[in-house]
Amino acid sequence: MENRNKKYILFIVLAALTVVVVFTGVLFSSRNFKGYCYNHTDSELNSQIVNTVRSEYENKSIFLVSESDLKAKLERKFPSVEIVGIERIFPDAIKVNYVVKKNYAYAISDGVYKYVSKDCKVLDSDGGEIASSSQLIKITTDESTVSGDKLFDAKGYTASYLYTMLDIMERMGFKSAEQMIEEVDFTRIKADLIVIKWRTGAHVHVEYPDRNFEKKIQLAVSAITSCEESKRTSGIWRVYSDKISYAKN
Repeated sequence: MENRNKKYILFIVLAALTVVVVFTGVLFSSRNFKGYCYNHTDSELNSQIVNTVRSEYENKSIFLVSESDLKAKLERKFPSVEIVGIERIFPDAIKVNYVVKKNYAYAISDGVYKYVSKDCKVLDSDGGEIASSSQLIKITTDESTVSGDKLFDAKGYTASYLYTMLDIMERMGFKSAEQMIEEVDFTRIKADLIVIKWRTGAHVHVEYPDRNFEKKIQLAVSAITSCEESKRTSGIWRVYSDKISYAKN
């Protein structure tokens, strides 16, 4: 009798495990695939990325998704894309977040216009032709350029503040910050000041940028994109501490 009970219990346990495996296999099979680009709108590219992920993982458990492998495959297939993150959205979705490598800004070094991505990686260089035909951010800085594929040291203030500013704006929903900002002047960084010139005409003075820079950029962007037109086309927005003020001059 005791052996029979043990077999009965074992049968129930195995049956329960089978049900769980089948149920979770069905419940957590990848069926929905999404792609989101932080800095560009290209429905065709987005569809290609989504379809690539679908071909790899459709009807497979989302727990079996190798983020590093998928990231490497996508970046090999789409050289212009950088994968920011891959999300598992329960119960059955995989979402790929990415950015398109593009020229955001330029700096003039030894008479050569050098065009950089968000992280200051040099993507192009010329005599100014791209700058004259595209809306890109002009970088003015006293910081020395470096050799290699990066124009400025990643640990320096120019690259660090530029990346943070662009990243914050993209996360706020502004995919083309370069179409909103004309110039970022870092030459007064030793005086604890960064000056941002808006394409509409107004200027933003970010004081003491080493303190809560992200919050200050959020304040400035929110204010200047929601104010009346006269405050966008002239005057100075001064961002300090957790406050922002406007003056006509």
